[in-house]
Amino acid sequence: MEVVYNGNIIYEDPTGSDFTLLTSEGKVSVTGTENTYEYYLKDHLGNNRVMFHEDGTGSIIVDQVNNYYPFGMLFEKQNLDRNKFLYNGKELQEDVFGDVALDWYDYGARFYDPALGRWHVVDPLAEEEYSWTPFRYGFNNPLKFVDPNGMLEWIPEADEEGNVSYTAEEGDGAHTLSEQYGIDQDQAEEITGTKGEETVEKGTKISGEKVEEVTGSEILKMDWQSEKATDSRRIDHILFAMEKSAAEGTYTFKTQDYFKNIPYLHNGERYGYGGAAFLKGYTTKITGQRLYVQMMFNHRNTWPIDIIPSSKDNWYVPHQKMYYFRYTALSNKGHPTMPMLIKFKGRDNMLKFTNKFEFEFSEITR
Repeated sequence: MEVVYNGNIIYEDPTGSDFTLLTSEGKVSVTGTENTYEYYLKDHLGNNRVMFHEDGTGSIIVDQVNNYYPFGMLFEKQNLDRNKFLYNGKELQEDVFGDVALDWYDYGARFYDPALGRWHVVDPLAEEEYSWTPFRYGFNNPLKFVDPNGMLEWIPEADEEGNVSYTAEEGDGAHTLSEQYGIDQDQAEEITGTKGEETVEKGTKISGEKVEEVTGSEILKMDWQSEKATDSRRIDHILFAMEKSAAEGTYTFKTQDYFKNIPYLHNGERYGYGGAAFLKGYTTKITGQRLYVQMMFNHRNTWPIDIIPSSKDNWYVPHQKMYYFRYTALSNKGHPTMPMLIKFKGRDNMLKFTNKFEFEFSEITR
């Protein structure tokens, strides 16, 4: 039988009038004139653990109980004819090839195999995080991270007047905004005008005024430990803080004003120790084109960061063909610390960077 999907409505028989309406809390099964409301109990990863309904007399009937291995494989299948939206709330695909069931989950951009804990095709945006295998799921830590759709995240911006906006990438919506910035799903839906996992068009801009109207602040603090907080997105958010402080004329910012949920260690990742995170990724915020950037960022620093390097704090290293910009913290203890170091290639890129933040390159070579 052909199954037709129309947004959050599923028609299992396109020629009939019966359908299933998916909601953020469960689903409504419409059969003729009868509606059955079924609800999910979820864990912190959005996995549907229990599905139940009320039988009309006030009694609760449990329709399905799901237990998962860490990467999403079921302990046992139970009443899949009633519900197939399971791990991370994604639909289990039970297509059979020969005598073998597929048992993959549909994540939109890719299909996920919970038996392997891997995707069978590369991440469509793998180049954004080249240091990770493009077949990984949830940074190999499924107890902490989920991968909603395998696509890019919201990019924050501040123009020369200090006006804040957030630009959507492919596959973005309320669900990615909520995860990236750790805000309530209801708030994210009000900000974006979408529901559940509905997406907005790539390039859609959400104004800081709209964000402030809903959350009380135009600045959404990035959740440092969110799966959406990739190195590329952290670099974007640090540059966003620099843009905002430059537009306001202060040329300083505090880490805690732009990030939250900051760990002592760099999330247990490969690069980083103590309070320093070593970030490697791509950004379009310097030149308007994708530019590979390396950054050391002391994300535990609590002092204001001065974003205007002195003449001795920026230089060119010929054998690396890299331009370096070293920043200091405005310490109250009378001695500077180094909270941030940015480096990238290309003299034209260097000139665009210095013009963007209104300081001069020293022409020092080391």
